Amino acid sequence: MNGLTVLYVEDEEILRKLLTSLLAKRVGRLVTARDGREGLQTFIACRPDVVLTDICMPVMDGLEMATHVRNLRPAVPIAFLTGSAERLGEFERFNPSLDEVLTKPVNFSALMRLLERYAADSAEGAPVGAPVAPGRPLEMNSP
Repeated sequence: MNGLTVLYVEDEEILRKLLTSLLAKRVGRLVTARDGREGLQTFIACRPDVVLTDICMPVMDGLEMATHVRNLRPAVPIAFLTGSAERLGEFERFNPSLDEVLTKPVNFSALMRLLERYAADSAEGAPVGAPVAPGRPLEMNSP
């Protein structure tokens, strides 16, 4: 997984710092963001191979951010982290072959297996981190 670039988007600082400290030692490059808007800007700037995102966040939630990510690069895997099993139906519009839903508290072993799978797919030439899809420009509303 040393070649994998991961974007981790989480608004809760304690959770972000904890998972960041665990992931930073295990992936090639880890970039973080505090909300969906910042996550989308970071995604565009850093072009990560994988996105890990919380769902409920201020400014822009994880589902809205993921919709923009999917429009920009359809093949980038997204792992949604949620503390609310009630919202699981909202993930049906995303790609079940690429995307995963992990409930909080996150099982770190399960997350590592998921990242290892994404890294293996990338090494085998699967479309992890595919090029930006052409289309209309992304619109981002001001807070």
